[in-house]
Amino acid sequence: MAGVTRPLRIIALADLHDCRAMLDRLQGIDADLIAFCGDLHNGGSRETALPAALALARMGPPVIIVPGNMDHRDFVPHLWKEAGLLML
Repeated sequence: MAGVTRPLRIIALADLHDCRAMLDRLQGIDADLIAFCGDLHNGGSRETALPAALALARMGPPVIIVPGNMDHRDFVPHLWKEAGLLML
């Protein structure tokens, strides 16, 4: 890629299903990008999904995310955008 002068560190995550303990352990991880591949949430409501989205956004690196089958399409796109996550 043009302009890239060192190897990129990309973290790939998936299927955390609201596991806040895992999200907490990953805070401040040294990476250039986080690619989250679905099921950040475990179903539920906007109120139960928001803490996981905010925790993922606070990790430090930019986050790109795609929804999984448990990530409700009714509210997840707006919630993720509000949290600062980029949905593909």
